[in-house]
Amino acid sequence: MIGYNQVMSDSRTLESAYASLDPLREAWSAGYYVRRPDECEVHAALREDGSADDKTILVGMWGSGKTTELRCLAAELGRDHVVMYIDAPQAMNLTDFHYADLLILIGAEVLKAGDDVELSEGFDDLRAWYEERLFQQMGVGEEDSLSQKCKRIGRKIALELPSRALARGQVEGGLAELLESLNSALEALRAWTGKRVLIIVDGLDRAYDPGQLKRAFAQPALLEPACRMVYAAPWFLLYDREFRVASAAFTRCCKLHNVKLYEADGSTYRPGWEMLREVLAQRVAPELMCAGAIERLIEYSGGVIRELLILAREAVLLARRERRQVIEADVERVVDRARGSYAVMVTGEDYRALSQVLAGQGQLNEALLSALFMKGLLVGDEGGAMAINPLMRPLVAQYIQHAGVYKSS
Repeated sequence: MIGYNQVMSDSRTLESAYASLDPLREAWSAGYYVRRPDECEVHAALREDGSADDKTILVGMWGSGKTTELRCLAAELGRDHVVMYIDAPQAMNLTDFHYADLLILIGAEVLKAGDDVELSEGFDDLRAWYEERLFQQMGVGEEDSLSQKCKRIGRKIALELPSRALARGQVEGGLAELLESLNSALEALRAWTGKRVLIIVDGLDRAYDPGQLKRAFAQPALLEPACRMVYAAPWFLLYDREFRVASAAFTRCCKLHNVKLYEADGSTYRPGWEMLREVLAQRVAPELMCAGAIERLIEYSGGVIRELLILAREAVLLARRERRQVIEADVERVVDRARGSYAVMVTGEDYRALSQVLAGQGQLNEALLSALFMKGLLVGDEGGAMAINPLMRPLVAQYIQHAGVYKSS
């Protein structure tokens, strides 16, 4: 893991800053972590709950920092928990998502954890279920270790449609047996280690089909593992009635808001700005970016951490071709380009809805709100007040001006 000192020594040029601004370089998150002004809700909830089988959903917008906070949570609770972390986009095929695929991955992680501590008692039934229903059926070689077998079936399910269909059939045909054997293994692992078990499933917000994701959360089977579970989910599902009904069965549904930049009265929320200045300072040496450019980047990010990093990275790319420092003009050019990308996907219905938000008139229906958040056109919901993505605000203002006057739908 690259620490803070190494990070800063590697970010003294625009070339190295460009690499360190890559939001996907999760291996560096420990060196880059900046604590939020207010403690993340999910940290406090899990730290203060003494149960061994609570179920949590963490909802947040894409780019809000869910992965960073979940990895921090895993490190924080790792002292007195056996922690397993499932990166769904890496482990699953999220273009075709099904709860059975997720249960197979959870069971495989538990099997590997038991194998690591050489546990046999309590794990025999789970091993037998995987051996008879998955390993043999999928032609996974007997010469492979248990860990290798689990990895191979994971790849097969992710990449091969016939294997995926076979695995789902086995889960649905033997669900009660799978859950019973999984829970016996979890209880044995907890008894052997003297620690609670925590399984974190990250990245489900990247599922392509919201309907598949909603159906998965409505499955009681996701509540059945006898351990602590945290599932990450996209913010837009909060506006879906079916999801809200399903999430009520979980112990809690925690929210991870984007970083707050403004109070309800429009005044600046200084702790939010200070946090995002620090986010940039962790990745870019101070002499490489002028103060005005930093302020513009934060403003245009709308408090979305990933948006901030992407805009800053593109500004660095522009600056390195012409000079050795990012200036405000670089940010404006990048923003114009990003605004054009948003413009091509916005529909007339979107513009009408966003003009309502900008004018502070009318109530949007849940389906429309969900769609606007899913596209990233809305970036805030603090205190019930919607916030339009700053990149979109001039386009919405132009739409209203072109229409002459605001007309409610």
